[in-house]
Amino acid sequence: MELLNLIKTGAGRFEVNKSSDAIEDSFLFYPKDDKGRECKLVVLIEILEIKNEDPTEGKKVIIVCSAYRRIENEI
Repeated sequence: MELLNLIKTGAGRFEVNKSSDAIEDSFLFYPKDDKGRECKLVVLIEILEIKNEDPTEGKKVIIVCSAYRRIENEI
């Protein structure tokens, strides 16, 4: 649920994923969680064509490939 909320808010910066082992066409998304901590998500944005719909209007799908957040001294 937390990943869905991070994506839905749309608050954060995007960068092209330039890592040497990056997933092709992926982006880095840096939203903040509910405690204000920066998270790092590797995302793919794909356009899917849905049968029985106008082929020029695909549906955008966001796939989260990985998620990372540093948590220090929270015990």
